[in-house]
Amino acid sequence: MSSLHRELGFGELPVLGVYAVLFANFFGTVVVIWSIVRLVSDDPRLGIHDGIARLAFSTWMIVALFSGATPLIWFFLVPEITFGVLQLTGLTKSLNRAWQA
Repeated sequence: MSSLHRELGFGELPVLGVYAVLFANFFGTVVVIWSIVRLVSDDPRLGIHDGIARLAFSTWMIVALFSGATPLIWFFLVPEITFGVLQLTGLTKSLNRAWQA
């Protein structure tokens, strides 16, 4: 990402310290485990939680952008919001169909 960041004229990315890497690894582990759970289990309730989590992640990305973070975050933010809304919209429709049946 550093070379892309420079190529786009955004300057140098900061070097991450040991604690930033530690917390990135913690959260990366949670995301990978959650992804495996979602692939193994097709429970619609998990989809609701996943959609809410995506919108929460999106909120933190927006906070980072307004706090001066790299504009490259937009490449992650747009799909995150899109998939969060699609998940919640799709689940709402299927739950409504299930309740009407």
